[in-house]
Amino acid sequence: MSDTLIVYWSTWQHKDIYDQRYGSSKNPEKLLSYADKFRNDKNLTDTWYKCRAYMEFAKNTFVLRSPFGVDAKIDSPYIRSLNKDYEVEQFDAKNPSMSNSYTVNFSTNWIFWCEEDLTITTMNPYIEPSRFNGFYVPGSFNINKWFRPVEGAFQLYPGEDTFTVNPGDPIIYIKFNTDKKVILKRFKMNDALNESVYKCTTYKVGNPWRSLPFLYNLFTKNKWGGIIRKNILESLDENEY
Repeated sequence: MSDTLIVYWSTWQHKDIYDQRYGSSKNPEKLLSYADKFRNDKNLTDTWYKCRAYMEFAKNTFVLRSPFGVDAKIDSPYIRSLNKDYEVEQFDAKNPSMSNSYTVNFSTNWIFWCEEDLTITTMNPYIEPSRFNGFYVPGSFNINKWFRPVEGAFQLYPGEDTFTVNPGDPIIYIKFNTDKKVILKRFKMNDALNESVYKCTTYKVGNPWRSLPFLYNLFTKNKWGGIIRKNILESLDENEY
């Protein structure tokens, strides 16, 4: 049995802007490598950098950075840009999930797939302070049996009405829950893969209370995995970004 696991990934945007966004998204960075930039080299003993519990937690965790910036103020029902060099077209306020605060979507999306069962966990970044006055809404699901984007869904703290992210800011950590070494391979979305995404997301919108096991069974029964595998393998991108 192999001690490595290949995870296929791509950015995900609406088809009309996918190509222009594609090259601006950098490859995910290992969290342990990223955290090492902040290490105090003078501390050789009492340091969490040598903590086995933290090493286990951070194993196979990667940093997702924003490919572009946004600096926006929510003035409901409008969103105003506070920086002319940034954009607000891919930023919107959703129906609030928490009282007296804004739930927002920042369309910096990624999508992942694996040829075997693999549960991911996405979480709020914590090594550096965030600029967005709130937190990323975490989640967990089996990427082998549900083909949907990891979306930039954020909750602002009560009383906050601005959202700021600079290009290159870490905005999401993603952990692949396996003891195997994860190898990431990038691919480009195509029409068949986009159709597979929409099958999953539109079904979920129409049936919001369905459990994950139900959705996984639906995915397996419809044999969507075979279509996804074929199209990903035909669309691999070996370039570095």
